[in-house]
Amino acid sequence: VYMMAFYSSSMMGQEAYPPERASIQFFVDPVTGKAFTQQDVEMFFKRLKIDPAAKFFRPLSHQEIISKLLQEAAICFREINSDCPKAKELFYLYDVLMGNIPAEKKDRI
Repeated sequence: VYMMAFYSSSMMGQEAYPPERASIQFFVDPVTGKAFTQQDVEMFFKRLKIDPAAKFFRPLSHQEIISKLLQEAAICFREINSDCPKAKELFYLYDVLMGNIPAEKKDRI
């Protein structure tokens, strides 16, 4: 599970990396589109008995975001039909993005 955090505009152009958690205005689940407050996220961690460490709030690279979305979409298709060709394609794209497919085999796309 991962969430996209939206920071206050006062963080724009600042060198803080990762930005302070206090500057997060809200979170959005990119799969469902649901918005969550800081309190919602803290309660989620508390319910799972997980310490909300700073590593959970680090920014992701573009590659990490795309790979997570490819995985989530593939899992959704696979849940509908375990032999779904679309799920296989999405998992294949994930493998290509992550470098798990040798260069000579990338011509499939």
